Amino acid sequence: MGTPGAPGTAPAGSPMSKAMGSPYQYNAPSDDPASGPGMAVNPKTGMLDPTHSQLTKQAMERAAKAGDSANDAEMQLGHLTQALTRYDELAKGGMLQAGAYAPQRVEMAKTLNGISNALGMGDITNPELIGSAEEAGKVTTRLGFALSRTLGAREAQQIVQQSIAANPGLANTPEGRRYIIATMEAGIQRQREYQHFVNDYQKKWRSAANAEDEFNKQNPPEKYIARVAIDTAQPPYNDRDTFSKALKHLMDNPKDPAVVATFNKIYHNSAQFFLRGVQ
Repeated sequence: MGTPGAPGTAPAGSPMSKAMGSPYQYNAPSDDPASGPGMAVNPKTGMLDPTHSQLTKQAMERAAKAGDSANDAEMQLGHLTQALTRYDELAKGGMLQAGAYAPQRVEMAKTLNGISNALGMGDITNPELIGSAEEAGKVTTRLGFALSRTLGAREAQQIVQQSIAANPGLANTPEGRRYIIATMEAGIQRQREYQHFVNDYQKKWRSAANAEDEFNKQNPPEKYIARVAIDTAQPPYNDRDTFSKALKHLMDNPKDPAVVATFNKIYHNSAQFFLRGVQ
């Protein structure tokens, strides 16, 4: 097992490429031979070993699929964010504003509109608001399909599961939705960086047979969860120095329920990821 490489250049547009300190940056393939695929090239012919050739082909195909699926999921997530933003604007301050039971309240409003129109009384609730809610529901379904393709790897699924089991929607407040969307964006970004890593790994070692394992070692999901946990925390807890102090306090007191609970409250239930191997 090789040691993680120095932070590398993340794919263009990567939020992980922003200066945040090495533990949270994208790590490119390491130069350590121990992280390579082993004896992949036949010294006599200079050709890839048949097994490595097949494994490399499969790895490159998975990486390409991950990139394509990430693009699809990002597009659907963007559509959903726009739909929900529009809904929030229309519902602001009213009985249909996003939050608990919002989908049920929308259905009730839709039913009442149907009844009032049948009686010739016109709409009770703005039909544009109901239409916006229905559009958000449709996009949420499409996003679910896109994410199921994008987040097939266990590590990527872990990022999304850290938020909630469902996609962001009307039942989430705008504040709660912000964290959910951020974790999904992190999962999508990780898949892009996986594709980038596999391509760079193959260029470096000619074989990509061990690329996926090395990516998971050098860019574990905890790194992405940490980034989201910090960036979406309320001020002043989203300050890097404040987070470092909070993390040190957590690591020094891993079995103190009060310390763990406080960290989880501020940093979106991420304590379990930082405490792995400590307790």
